[in-house]
Amino acid sequence: MDIQNFGTTKSYLAPQLEARSHPDKGGNGVFARESVSESTLLAVWTGVVIDEEQLETVPPHIRAYVAQIEETLYLVSLPPIEPADYINHSCQPNAGMSGQIGIVALRDIEPGEEICIDYAMCDGSPYDEFRCSCETPGCRGHVTGNDWMLAELQERYHGYFSPYLQRRIDWQRESLGVADEPLEFTLHAITFGSELMDQAQRIIDAGWPEFMLHDAVANEHWFDLYRKFPDYQFALMTRTGGKIIGIGNSVPLTWHDDLANLPDEGWDWALQRAVADWETWDAPRIQCALSITLAPEFRVKGYSSQMVQAMKSLGGAHGFDYLIAPVRPSMKQQYPLVRMESYARWRNPDGLPFDPWLRVHARLGAEIIKVCHRSMHISGAISDWERWTGLTFHDQGAYPIPGGLVPVEIDPSNDRGVYVEPNVWMAHSIWNAE
Repeated sequence: MDIQNFGTTKSYLAPQLEARSHPDKGGNGVFARESVSESTLLAVWTGVVIDEEQLETVPPHIRAYVAQIEETLYLVSLPPIEPADYINHSCQPNAGMSGQIGIVALRDIEPGEEICIDYAMCDGSPYDEFRCSCETPGCRGHVTGNDWMLAELQERYHGYFSPYLQRRIDWQRESLGVADEPLEFTLHAITFGSELMDQAQRIIDAGWPEFMLHDAVANEHWFDLYRKFPDYQFALMTRTGGKIIGIGNSVPLTWHDDLANLPDEGWDWALQRAVADWETWDAPRIQCALSITLAPEFRVKGYSSQMVQAMKSLGGAHGFDYLIAPVRPSMKQQYPLVRMESYARWRNPDGLPFDPWLRVHARLGAEIIKVCHRSMHISGAISDWERWTGLTFHDQGAYPIPGGLVPVEIDPSNDRGVYVEPNVWMAHSIWNAE
């Protein structure tokens, strides 16, 4: 894309400021030539508005001067770079966003100070992630497109987020049932390689039967969730004490067909499809839940609904209409010989599903679409299955296993055990859930 053909623009930089080379770090920055009062308008960016597909064609040396202004829209500066475009990031900024393209002083600024914003105020997608070198006491070390989800930043920068990010934040608060009251729970983004990701993995590993951690598709693509889809991975934490309540993992999907035609491969399909969509830049249309795992101390305290609501809030923030899920019924393991179609139809006297996890989704407005019979496929040597389950397998046959929704098929002649798990496709209408 030849961005020179877009025309010319002129940004605004307050007369108290100047753009010049950085004395310590190299490169350029914007500095105060004289004192600036709190709330002063410091700069207004200009440029050309482009969409996500066009963003992919922007040269790397210009991409550094792109700002996200809406969910799928970006403002790209045109050469020559304007002085206002040299405003850099800091994890302890002295300036914040005013609307989509304005920048104002968060406090009084002294002569010689560099003008900086926190990119979490305006960036909500992973198009320009980088290692931070601001060297401030509160430096996060790595700036990502989902830092806006950090609870401490939402508090610190209240009123200084780009409007589309503020809508995301408001939607999350409303979906969690807290509106304008102080949050009892907070959402925290999980970024690849972070300490929170390590904590999340420990909770996930401890929360599932050992054999469930050996699905081939999951082993190939699990950490792509944090690399490619960081906006959709979260920890729900207590506001006081910062305890992890649970971990939520989901993906955006391209799906143009009727939900009744969702595939029989369920969970494995969803993860593979999400990665394929990302690699071909297909625009997602729906959100798909992959996993909700509660920390042990919160599993019996009714927090499952909060986790589902939090996941739906992410989908709502991205403008999706539906959250779909290949749901793993939590009590089906007690009935491994019952067909999933029959089990999914079991009802309590109140008409809600017999299964507790299906019931959580149903109470939040989800509808059962159908059974996905081959949702997860786990294969291993017989010695693997004996290690994973603590059982011994002598003869060929179907063996119920601890935590299994169906039996594992054991074939000693080929030294192979195969477990094919059925799940239940359910769908939430995000916007009509309240």
